[in-house]
Amino acid sequence: QTEEAIAHAKAAGVPIVDFGRGVIAPAFTDHHIHLFNVGLALLNTQRGGRLFVDLSTAPSLDSIGAWVRRKAAEVGPGGWVLGAGWSQAGWGTQALPTDSVLTTAAPRQPVLLTRTDGHAAWVNAEALRLAEIGPRAVDPPGGRIERLPNGRPSGVLVERAVEPATRLVPQQADSEIVVAYRLAARAMA
Repeated sequence: QTEEAIAHAKAAGVPIVDFGRGVIAPAFTDHHIHLFNVGLALLNTQRGGRLFVDLSTAPSLDSIGAWVRRKAAEVGPGGWVLGAGWSQAGWGTQALPTDSVLTTAAPRQPVLLTRTDGHAAWVNAEALRLAEIGPRAVDPPGGRIERLPNGRPSGVLVERAVEPATRLVPQQADSEIVVAYRLAARAMA
């Protein structure tokens, strides 16, 4: 079949480059966006950061702890502290964080911070408790609960493992969702 394909290509005037035994493959690049997330970030900026803490410029775990502590005071008792844009690489490590920084910063309020790629969340002990993610929790299909050496959940939830926590977060009003999509669509246009 290879010879037949080459013959057809030559007949059509397609240039042929012989790489011998080498293999050439197209770049497999997945470049996509999540339109709602873009819109939500734009809406958050428009609203002066009232929706969530933007962690994209956080230089360290300590800075995140301070930002979470301030946001916890702002949202008040029982309110969820939300944030987005953290990346452990931004702190100079590949090691995932644990709940300790967040639990210290907001011990009685649930905290949920999404990673910059949107495929993981970092939560504190209160969020783990409310979501009923304890030492005996099993990884859901399509997700993983990161664990400490003693088996206790570390506070990082990957992919579908974040769903028990996100279901508890108060949802945006429909009107805000529409505004977020419109902001993102305008930005993309």
